[in-house]
Amino acid sequence: MNKNKTKIILIFILFLLLIKTDYRLGSTINCCGDDFDYYSHAYTIAVDFDFNYENQIPEYSKFYYTNGEKIAPVGFSGSGLLAAPFLFIGNILDNVLNYSEKPFNFKIMFYSLSSLVYLTVSAILLQRSFLLLNKNIRKTTSLLLLSGSGVAYFALERFSMTHVYEVFVNALIIYLSTAAFKTGKNIYFAFIPFSIFLGLLVKLSNFYIILIPLIIKELLDLKFSNKIFNLKNRINFFLGFLLSTIFFIYINLKIYGKVILNPSETYSAQSQLSNYLESSFNIIEFALDILSTLNIVVFSQEFGIFWFSPAIFILLFFNVYYLLQKKYLLFFYISIALFSNIAIINLWQSLGSSYGFRYLYSLIPLGIFILYASNFRLKEKIFKFYLLPFSIFGLFSVFIFEATPYVQLTTYEVVNSFGRTIRYSQPEYLPGVFQSLFIIDGYLKLFATSFFGLIVFKLFIIAFEVNGFYDFLDSLGLPLENQDFVILIEKLEIITSLQIAVFTFVVYLCTRQLVKK
Repeated sequence: MNKNKTKIILIFILFLLLIKTDYRLGSTINCCGDDFDYYSHAYTIAVDFDFNYENQIPEYSKFYYTNGEKIAPVGFSGSGLLAAPFLFIGNILDNVLNYSEKPFNFKIMFYSLSSLVYLTVSAILLQRSFLLLNKNIRKTTSLLLLSGSGVAYFALERFSMTHVYEVFVNALIIYLSTAAFKTGKNIYFAFIPFSIFLGLLVKLSNFYIILIPLIIKELLDLKFSNKIFNLKNRINFFLGFLLSTIFFIYINLKIYGKVILNPSETYSAQSQLSNYLESSFNIIEFALDILSTLNIVVFSQEFGIFWFSPAIFILLFFNVYYLLQKKYLLFFYISIALFSNIAIINLWQSLGSSYGFRYLYSLIPLGIFILYASNFRLKEKIFKFYLLPFSIFGLFSVFIFEATPYVQLTTYEVVNSFGRTIRYSQPEYLPGVFQSLFIIDGYLKLFATSFFGLIVFKLFIIAFEVNGFYDFLDSLGLPLENQDFVILIEKLEIITSLQIAVFTFVVYLCTRQLVKK
């Protein structure tokens, strides 16, 4: 019991140190960009109780979908659907307590907690999938392996992006598929189609997710026998498929006024890809083009997946292994999953103006699951000497991101790893991580921007008031002229102890679920 309590406290403190405040302390998410689009979907469902975006998208915004009189954000709707219950709770608390205009109001607080909760649930779903394979993996280990490939950034800091929700849906599909094939229970077969359609709503370009149940079947080396896929299971599967299709069509009609199956109709990146495919498509040239990009994606110092996303590299490694083992169907399925996402990176020739090769992050659960599901005789050594230590390194990389100039994306144009001159790059991120290890100011910045630091500062303000707090810092010889720090303290004067306590309590609950047996 004492050991469990110690573990809870340590993980809880680690969470608070890792969670960043820089995207969280506003009263809303402002137009216009990806973060705003996904927030708009959640807001219109949870607050407005409709799919009318006219009161959310400003007239000056040029980035929205139109269909006659129908307007909608260009970002996909699924993450908004998943986050809406959290925003709903936050809105109720704001209305009751009159907190709507406060920084870090309950709407923003609970919306930001949504991604953290879904990352936690993803780890639990993966762990339960491993149990079905008779692999007793700790939930904390599962979380580390997920977080250590880059997706943690989008739970701990830039919470209004889709990547955590993509990971969650894929972990859900993996769990439901594994449970269906291992237990033969019809309830799991019924929910597989729903999870797939939910995944398509989260990110329509991730069409490869329809292959995940087939990948699981091949990994488990199962046949669709009458015992596994009997008439009752078939009926439940097709009933689930029918209801999920109706749900998918309904959401599309409400948001877009039509059923959208091509992501290029809403999203510019996919539009560019469609234009490329339509104008100059040659399957051999296309494959060679992607392969030329692969070396950069895998080994570049600019967030190469070998260094910073080990779970995705594992997926690539095992795909080559299955080819050598002549498991061509499994190789084909995984190749589609890998290269459909690498194609987007090849199109952009960049990081996508954020942390890491984020377009690949939906693949993280699949890479982890494949390692544990395989019969590869060296998999324990791969876990011990590569996946585990590099996941720890990857999580540290997320933690230290933007702490020093060496690990910041540039605000000026530089030549990135693809040879493209562009802003928001960092072609020497790998050595930058090691250079930042010994810069004390970086750790002070990380502490100041962490939620743990926010709690400490608030306690000092309560004890000494603002002027007394500044005098205390001045006596320590600390610089007080930093404008970001001044703004933080000004916001802390307004943010209440209740807000901090509620947020901290939810983080604590996530921690308990991870440690709980």
